[in-house]
Amino acid sequence: MLLTHNSCHCSRPAGEPLSNREPKLRFGFTTALSVKNWRLSAMFQGRYHADVVNATMRDMLGTGLNWLSVDMREKGFVVFDGVLYDGKQESDNPTKNTIAVNLGEYGSYTYTGGDEDWIQHKINYIRCQELRLAYVFPHNWLNRVTKGTVQNASIYASANDLFTITNYTGTDVAGNTLSAAAGGTGGEGYDCWSLPTPRSYSVGLSVTFGSNDEASKPVYTNTNVLNDQINDLRAQLANAENNFNGRLAQLQNDLDAANRALNNCKSDLIAAKNAPKDIATKVVDNSKQYMNILVHYPKAGTSITADQRANVERIAAYLKSHPNATCEIKGYASPEGNQENNIKLANGRAASVKDMLVKKYGIAANRIKAEGQGISNMFDELSWNRVSICEIIVK
Repeated sequence: MLLTHNSCHCSRPAGEPLSNREPKLRFGFTTALSVKNWRLSAMFQGRYHADVVNATMRDMLGTGLNWLSVDMREKGFVVFDGVLYDGKQESDNPTKNTIAVNLGEYGSYTYTGGDEDWIQHKINYIRCQELRLAYVFPHNWLNRVTKGTVQNASIYASANDLFTITNYTGTDVAGNTLSAAAGGTGGEGYDCWSLPTPRSYSVGLSVTFGSNDEASKPVYTNTNVLNDQINDLRAQLANAENNFNGRLAQLQNDLDAANRALNNCKSDLIAAKNAPKDIATKVVDNSKQYMNILVHYPKAGTSITADQRANVERIAAYLKSHPNATCEIKGYASPEGNQENNIKLANGRAASVKDMLVKKYGIAANRIKAEGQGISNMFDELSWNRVSICEIIVK
């Protein structure tokens, strides 16, 4: 992760493939158990070692709609593991990041990382597509009761998409955007605000009617007619497969063209980044670097609480590793209470950070400037204004 004082972003090698939604294995099987006139059957389908994009969770995190985004915003200040974007980020000795970021200060929208962070690999699942229990009425009983009017009869109850067993953590592992129930597999591997195929139940009665004479006659099947029908279906299937392969080839050509255009854009971007930065050298002054660290206080308090001591320790560590750096500490108080008391609180809060840096961590007092700034209205949340802002300056 590369960081500046205003932004952060991830990077990866250009042109590197991220994943493959095609599984190592697709499988399906049926099973049945018959006991006298009862029959229990089941049909299962699944995939082994496929990649799935969890776009639903990424969108919910980015827009602040799930609890993970709430936890991130309420976590407080975090120092991301990365390097500073200061010109040394691609050298052998990049500058390690020390910038603390509070995601709660940026509203409900959260940075969600790169595309590769939301691809789950080696996903497996097995789905129960149908579970059916049927009872076939005895033929002799039907013939006696209905006097040959009903040749065959059965009653059944079935459940479709009853359960799915998977190691996927998102919503829809099967990809119901164009699932098998809709006549295709185009949504496979993309979980983007799609819901799994709903569970359904059905019961039914199957009856075959016929007269006494018909019931006693054997049934003959014209195999030539059946063969013609089978051959016709095979021809339709072959034609559909040819059309699909042609469309797939066209889509692959379009994808190759899009990749070429993307590579050209990346080349232009790299060239632009490597171009001489004459304007930047005239405008930007890099003679000084700044880093801000905040220390928060309880209401009417000037003592540094245990949960805030880590921020002071980070200031001390930075000052020790940068002998030329100095620190300016500005203390503030919230608008609550009378003004005279708030001025004392602001001065006390600035002094408490300096005292800890000098007495506990041995930082020279002449490198630290501490002063109270009185009442702060920087934040709408009153408790956020009870703060010491420590600005470290590296010359």
